[in-house]
Amino acid sequence: MRILLCLLALSLLTGCESKVARARRDLASEDPDRLVPAVIVLGKAEDDNSVPRLVELLEHEDREVRRETAKALGLIGDHRAC
Repeated sequence: MRILLCLLALSLLTGCESKVARARRDLASEDPDRLVPAVIVLGKAEDDNSVPRLVELLEHEDREVRRETAKALGLIGDHRAC
C-alpha cells in the first residue's frame, strides 16, 4: 500500500511539473490563446523563474494577457504586479 501511495504522489508531481514546463514554453508565444492559460498556470504554481517574461507581458497588446499577468505576478509575490 505504501508503495502505491508513493507512486501516486510521484505521478501527481510529475504531472504538475509537465504543466509548468508546457506553460513556460507557451510564454514564448505572442498568441493570447496560448499566453493566458500559461500565465494562469505559472501564477498558480508560483513560478518565480518566469517573472522576467511575465514582466514583459505586462506590456502585451492584449488586455486579458496583461490582466492575467498582473494576477500571476501577484500570486507569485512580485512587487511589479501593482
